[in-house]
Amino acid sequence: MPIPVSFQHGIVIRQAALAAHGLTRGDLFRVFETDHPLGESDGLISFGPSFGPEACNEFIARLQGLGLIYVDDFFDLALDLPEWLQFQALHS
Repeated sequence: MPIPVSFQHGIVIRQAALAAHGLTRGDLFRVFETDHPLGESDGLISFGPSFGPEACNEFIARLQGLGLIYVDDFFDLALDLPEWLQFQALHS
């Protein structure tokens, strides 16, 4: 099932990476300082938009501090596109 993804410094994380690193959804909520994701499926969970590249870099550092590996476990998406365009991610 596809989930929404923010192209304004959004971050997508593989659900399997959480289990592999002994992390919970609650750990992610603390990292992103929120009580809900932007989107979630059995395979992926997304957060965003972030308030600029500095905030996104901080979230990336926090995720890496939890042991997650950039690109293997999560990635960020930052594109200069109109707000009327939506992205969705599908775990394969």
